[in-house]
Formats: sequence, structure tokens, C-alpha cells
Amino acid sequence: MKKLLFVINLLFVIPSFAQVERIQSTRFDRGQVMRIYLAPGLGSLVLFPCALVEVFVGRGEDLKAQISPSDKKTLFLNLKLNSSLPTNMIAKCEPERNVFVFDVIPSKSQHQDLVEIRNTFGRPSMTGLKATEVSKNDQVKGRLVLKSPVLIEKGGSK
Repeated sequence: MKKLLFVINLLFVIPSFAQVERIQSTRFDRGQVMRIYLAPGLGSLVLFPCALVEVFVGRGEDLKAQISPSDKKTLFLNLKLNSSLPTNMIAKCEPERNVFVFDVIPSKSQHQDLVEIRNTFGRPSMTGLKATEVSKNDQVKGRLVLKSPVLIEKGGSK
């Protein structure tokens, strides 16, 4: 029994020690928030598949985000303080009007130098929709009735 509990604990503990790749290429799920790990004193690049229009940072006093002046698909990230707190970042592209949402996690042990977003998929989930009930008259009965076509009026030629 003790061995089984030890193995189960390892299954949950080992993934938490997994390191992120310093150079990463990924597909971005627009329905999820992506995490980016930054170490104090190290810069990071995020490459987007579309030209950035604007970037919003939740805690601007902790994180500096700058769109490259020479390539609008490149975003520079840098922590301003050694004691920065986690924050979020929202980037918007044109002409597709894609929105990318990130959690930026300061970390002394993990850092991502380059995150390349190759393409996107998915969309934000919809809330507030109620399932509509189909009335009994509108339900399909499951039978098919074939009739011969009926000529209503014969067209005349002039």
C-alpha cells in the first residue's frame, strides 16, 4: 500500500518539476491562456503569426512589453524588477483581429527566451447560451413521403 501511494505521489510531483523549453514553437489555442516564464534580468521574444496593433500589460510597473519598430510581429518582454509579481498580457493583431492572452510568471528557475506562435486555433468559449427546445410540431417524424409532381398550369406559347 505504501509503495502504491509513493508511485501516485511521484505521478503528481514529477510534472511540477518539469522545465519549460527556453526556445519554443507552438500553436496557440485562443480559448486558453498561455503561460510565459520570465527570469529577472533576462529578456524574451514572442513571435506572432500576425502584425501586432497593441499590447496591454496588467502590471505595467513589473513588466515591459514593446512591439518591435522594425517587425510588428515581434514583441520584446522584460521584467522591470527582481521582485516582480505575476501579471497578464493581452496582445491584439490585425487584420485577423486575433487576441492572445498570456499569464506572465516571474521565475528564478525557469525562463523562455523565444516563444514562436506558428498559428492559432480555437476560439473563446461562449457563455450565456441556453439550449433551445424544439417544439413537438417541429420535430422530424422520421418518415419520408414521396409524391408524384402535379402540374398546376400548363404554360402557353405566344
